[in-house]
Amino acid sequence: AFPEVHVQQFPLGLGLPHAHTEQRLAIRVDDEGKVDFTSILGTKKGQTVFAKPEDLEEQDEDSIPQRPSAEDMAKVANETRQSLEKIVSGHTQAAAPSHPIPQRGEAQYIKYTPNNPLSTQIAQKQRIIRMVAAPTDPLDPPKFKARKQPKGPGEAPVPILHSPPRKVTAQEQQEWKIPPCLSNWKNPRGYTIPLDKRLAADGRTLQEVTLNDKFATMAEALAVAERVAREENEKRNALQTRLLQAEQQKKEADLLAAAQARRLARVGNAPRACRDGSGRC
Repeated sequence: AFPEVHVQQFPLGLGLPHAHTEQRLAIRVDDEGKVDFTSILGTKKGQTVFAKPEDLEEQDEDSIPQRPSAEDMAKVANETRQSLEKIVSGHTQAAAPSHPIPQRGEAQYIKYTPNNPLSTQIAQKQRIIRMVAAPTDPLDPPKFKARKQPKGPGEAPVPILHSPPRKVTAQEQQEWKIPPCLSNWKNPRGYTIPLDKRLAADGRTLQEVTLNDKFATMAEALAVAERVAREENEKRNALQTRLLQAEQQKKEADLLAAAQARRLARVGNAPRACRDGSGRC
């Protein structure tokens, strides 16, 4: 919508009267609570439509449920009323206080005559006192505290039989000496703990170090594999050296043969003067 346009606006047709007319029918249910699909058949007034398989079955008068009589309805209503009254009375009794509130009694009138010889004659006149019980608030806290009575003496305890006392030896004292508990994470008081106590608290001294026999077998196998690999490398290097030497000797022989052939070719193409030995070519 545009606020600068001062007319009623309905963006996307929202709020427009009669913009969306629904063509759907309301869901209706039958006596058994199931959806009644016969509402879309468009039946007229006074017209009967048989649209269910049950309508094809023949119905007897005994199968049609009859309305209860007035006596049965009155009996059921009376039973229902009694059950409801029982439930309501149970709730009211549960909500009622355990101790009923005492009712305020009637006033008592007492004739009082003072017996004081030193008082004046006016004060010695008889008076009538009206005494009424003071009202109590049921929500006030209790004025007296219910104290629990101490338990009386019970049966005598069963005697515990011990062996006769004997003097503790030094060995037993040493065996019963429990070392202090040391933590590897907490030291709240900052004590300096020796390393031997720290290692003892770790529990590593209680374990026996045992080596498996397969460690020696594995070490021997590794040594043998290393020796075999070293021998193979040495043989491979020696063979490669021999091959390089043979190739180098072959190259030198080829070079010598080429030089000899070049020399012979040069001598064969030389002039005759040079061949005669005159020294001039």
